[in-house]
Amino acid sequence: MHTQTRHIEIHQLDLRYDHTRIYKKRVVNRLYRSLEQFGQLTPVLVTPGEGNQFILIDGYFRVKATRMCGKDTVLGVIGESDEKRAVLSVLKNNDGRAWEAFEEASLLNEFVLRFELGISETAQLIGRDKSFVKRRLDLVRELPGDVLGAVGSGAVSSWSATRILVPLARANRNHALKLTAYLKQTPLPTRELNYFFETYKKSNHSVRSRMIDDPSLFLKAVHNKRQKEEDVKLAQGVEGRWLKDIVSVCVTLKRLKQTHGTAIYPGQEPSMQKQLVDALTEACSCCNHLYEEVMTHDQTGHERGHQGDA
Repeated sequence: MHTQTRHIEIHQLDLRYDHTRIYKKRVVNRLYRSLEQFGQLTPVLVTPGEGNQFILIDGYFRVKATRMCGKDTVLGVIGESDEKRAVLSVLKNNDGRAWEAFEEASLLNEFVLRFELGISETAQLIGRDKSFVKRRLDLVRELPGDVLGAVGSGAVSSWSATRILVPLARANRNHALKLTAYLKQTPLPTRELNYFFETYKKSNHSVRSRMIDDPSLFLKAVHNKRQKEEDVKLAQGVEGRWLKDIVSVCVTLKRLKQTHGTAIYPGQEPSMQKQLVDALTEACSCCNHLYEEVMTHDQTGHERGHQGDA
């Protein structure tokens, strides 16, 4: 069969790989505006399916944007290869795309299931090692369906799913589902979500349950705490912060004094001992220079003050 490019009725498309894509509203909207202004510049990739159907291999965003334009047809390239080889080509060559980890993992998982492949065979086909294939498959297989759906719809970011929801689902599936439901309604900045999860990991079961049941309450408490800290800093001024830092330095020095016999000892590896002693020497030098500078400035300030009075 020869490759051909022609317009295909959208209702003829078999969208069996639709669930492997992560739909980002801004990307689809950008495509929509481009299609409205310039028309379809890049055809989608299809392979023959059953009857008069065509299996859509690549170009799901373009099809979605085309529908938004109110059009019934899409320009498509009917590939020479069969479905398996077409999907393999996308996985192996990326077709110029920058893969999201979940998109790649979802398509890889669908590829393995649809064509009944093992991890070793799949790794060989796509030119990657077995550990890579297993990590990608675990990424989607360890998550509940509701979480995967939220990622695919773009309601939850890939970062949130990979860094937060995957490890959370391994530890507590119910908590992962609850947090996903919350994020779908109330998206959180990466920094806040990461802080939330780091606090969750350090907390006991009772606190964890309260955090998951009402993340907004926890985040509000964090915000209030930070606001109070900012208010204190503002009230203390530079002098207060300076004093706080000096106290911290003293505490650190006392701790170092208690443990120096363990950290630096006879018979220690010379390079390590030199590194520790050099660091101590530099710290002493910094302290001495600061002290001299402060005292000199203080004396100069007093002299200036007396001159001003005169």
